[in-house]
Amino acid sequence: MLITRLSRSVRRVDRLGLSLALWLVLSVCLLPGAPTQAADNPPFASPDFEITWNRTDKQVAGGQVSRTWVWGPAPFTAGLEEAYEEAPGGKRLVQYLDKSRMEITSPAGDKASPFYVTNGLLARELISGQLQTGNARYETRAPASLGVAGDADDTAGPTYAAFQGLLAVAPDERDNSVQKAVDRTGTLRDSQAEFGQYKVGYAHFEPPTGHNIARPFWDFLNKTDQILNRQGLPTTQRLFDPVFYVTGLPISEAYWARVKVGGTVKDVLVQAFERRMLTFTPANPAAFQVEMGNIGRHYYQWRYQTSLPPPPPPAVTACADVPDGTNGIYSLLKCGPAGMQVIIRGPLPAGEAVVIKPTDPAGAAQPASSFIVGKDGLLDARLNTLTEWAQGLWKFEVQAQTSKKEAVVRVLVEAPKTEPTVLLYPNPGKLDQELTFNFVGFKPNELLTIGLRPPNGRVLTAIGDIRTGPGGGWLETFIPTRDVPRVVLEPGIWGIRATARADSNRTVGISFNLLP
Repeated sequence: MLITRLSRSVRRVDRLGLSLALWLVLSVCLLPGAPTQAADNPPFASPDFEITWNRTDKQVAGGQVSRTWVWGPAPFTAGLEEAYEEAPGGKRLVQYLDKSRMEITSPAGDKASPFYVTNGLLARELISGQLQTGNARYETRAPASLGVAGDADDTAGPTYAAFQGLLAVAPDERDNSVQKAVDRTGTLRDSQAEFGQYKVGYAHFEPPTGHNIARPFWDFLNKTDQILNRQGLPTTQRLFDPVFYVTGLPISEAYWARVKVGGTVKDVLVQAFERRMLTFTPANPAAFQVEMGNIGRHYYQWRYQTSLPPPPPPAVTACADVPDGTNGIYSLLKCGPAGMQVIIRGPLPAGEAVVIKPTDPAGAAQPASSFIVGKDGLLDARLNTLTEWAQGLWKFEVQAQTSKKEAVVRVLVEAPKTEPTVLLYPNPGKLDQELTFNFVGFKPNELLTIGLRPPNGRVLTAIGDIRTGPGGGWLETFIPTRDVPRVVLEPGIWGIRATARADSNRTVGISFNLLP
């Protein structure tokens, strides 16, 4: 990943009584990339663990695909040697991730087999209280009192222990609706009055365990999507192959529950499988309605009686969900396509040196950039993004070197634009409101002519030239009452257009409404 610091200059050009401040990108400084492994996460303990993770989750971490995690963003433990009777020397290599535990029981086995790396029967152990230390060897413990889903302080959703009474075999219920809801203690109630609106039924019956699988989970388990093969090349295949490789077989029916997630109580469908707990949250975006529970963290805490740091917050996928900056420092735009410019602003002492440290969505720290606060006491740090930036939520740590003021600003980087595009915030705007024009999709360092058209059919007038940044983007703000002479300042439909000087076919413009 690359980040550059912008120098800027201003050109004010008057045409037909108009003036508009345009910033010219003068210089860029390309910096080397960083590994995708977050600095505070251990590396994979085995290349085979990493290959297994890469198949489904590497592209999630990099933003190339939008779907839920199968394993989690990274391991949260180093490799561990855990007792297992059939493993060489009675111990096997394991490593914990949010959603599971990876294991290699037979190091001399066939590495091409999907079962060379297995993931533990964690749900079965947590529900039963039987900690497995061999194919037929167990340690007896109390079933886990942890909630199967939701926030750590949730008191409404069912615990693993509550599922002890929910494992009895069931008749074939294919095409019938899910009928029951469950509370914290495992008590069942009819679900139709509370949850019938979702019209969720069963799609598959699994005879070996005598349990049905709810339609959202069955569709998820049979999903075809882009994955990475063992050579690291993208290809389209079944996400789960064999179908129960990741989850194991179903060991309960599906039940509705009320669960606190992210501080909000939500309707959640839960179902226990041998290795995982699956959840379906209708209120989530479609790509994230079905998710794997954080059973890897739950199991580690149960097994080792260790309080763990909380899991990372859910992935931010919508601009409206990007949190505000802290300590009065903010990004002018909270989201936008890779290749755009990012402007970070906020009040700081005049003349103070400021360091901004970016971190990519995978948690990898990127090289820092330095800025000087202007005489007006306003930080106005302009950064280029590049089209190859990972999509997802980027973090920018702002550190003032003298006052020691610190802030965190987050920006959601979205898919790059392949054709010239202009985005305006807000639209409509007001005559006394700051407007932000975000031109993207041009070539890197491309010279553009900018034209502005007032209302009442006046001619589009060239007002100046700018040069895009290394990501092919240019961003500018203006306040009409400040930057447009009053003789032509009026509400109505305005227009702005950018055209490449080297190729007039590379052009884009939009109309925007200025309200009084």
